[in-house]
Amino acid sequence: MLMFVLVLRVYEATASNTAVSLVVLCMGVPAVIFGVLAGTLVDQWDKRNVMVVTNLIRTVLILGFFISSETTIWIYLLVTAVSVSTQFFVPSEAPTIPRIVEEKWLLTANSLFTLTFYVSVILGFMLSGPALKFFGPRNVFLLLSALLALAALFIFQIDPEEKKERRKLGTGELFFVWQKFWQGARLVVKEKGLSEAIFLLTVSQALIVALASLAPGFAHQVLQIEIKDAPFIILGPAALGIILGALMIGNLGKNFKKEALVNLGILMAGIFLLSLSALSRYAYLWLAVLSLFFLGAANSLISVPSNANLQEKTPEKLRGRVYGILTSLVGGAAILPVVMVGLAADLFGVGKVIFTIAIIILGYGVYRVSKRRYNE
Repeated sequence: MLMFVLVLRVYEATASNTAVSLVVLCMGVPAVIFGVLAGTLVDQWDKRNVMVVTNLIRTVLILGFFISSETTIWIYLLVTAVSVSTQFFVPSEAPTIPRIVEEKWLLTANSLFTLTFYVSVILGFMLSGPALKFFGPRNVFLLLSALLALAALFIFQIDPEEKKERRKLGTGELFFVWQKFWQGARLVVKEKGLSEAIFLLTVSQALIVALASLAPGFAHQVLQIEIKDAPFIILGPAALGIILGALMIGNLGKNFKKEALVNLGILMAGIFLLSLSALSRYAYLWLAVLSLFFLGAANSLISVPSNANLQEKTPEKLRGRVYGILTSLVGGAAILPVVMVGLAADLFGVGKVIFTIAIIILGYGVYRVSKRRYNE
């Protein structure tokens, strides 16, 4: 909700896809700079406590938007600060799942994790426009701050990790931190299945970020609807598709190979992105809703099995570091596409940009399917 409220505000103030891309960029750059370091440090701490503290920090930071939310520069600075604290939350979150769930239930647990995550996403996106209208451009940040405080309270209910020896890191022990990081990095490089899972998760998340930055322009320029209605019409169907896709995988995923599910998801993503690009000429609202729904389902087919593979192939003591690497890669992979997507959309149009992304993804999907058949 925070991200989309800010995206709507910036687009309203500037009518620029590039300005919107900079908001997303401010979320991504700290991931590159701090993601690996945060993932390494998190492995030394109780992950539950890290999640509680980072949520409380973000609660305070979001109050900064309430104090002044008028200038885009202030928005960019605060978004960056929120993102820095988030880098410590992410590598603490998903690695907690294998600690409380048996390995045989990891696919189902990750489906539930994806489901609950995107239920909050769809509610946040769909309510962002109405929240802006109802609470106003300043008071909406009081609501967001209260929600993060509530999240900290919920997370506090999780049992803490068992006490184990944790080395206290001083300012002069930077070498120790990097030594720990390289242990995780070597595992990623050595384990083929692990590196592939990280690559797939990176691509799927970068695609979501790139498309989210195009959402206001797509609503305004292609569908010709009010941008405050974009959460319902654009992101709502996509998030619903992710939710139902996660439910389907949770119930039926064990009957299929994870690789087959991923390949199907990539092909679906390419096909339905192509249909979205066609809307630049034929602006049928029903086609947009349908395409976005199946695009969301395709994302679940990629992300849920990949997350399960990542957790299965990573030892518990290295999970924070591996997810820190993933966070850095997602941020790094998102930076160039987001900047290029925003500029390209302003220069060539949203439809042509989506068409280009669709061709790249569809080509990669065909390559993966052909490679699998050749190996068999």
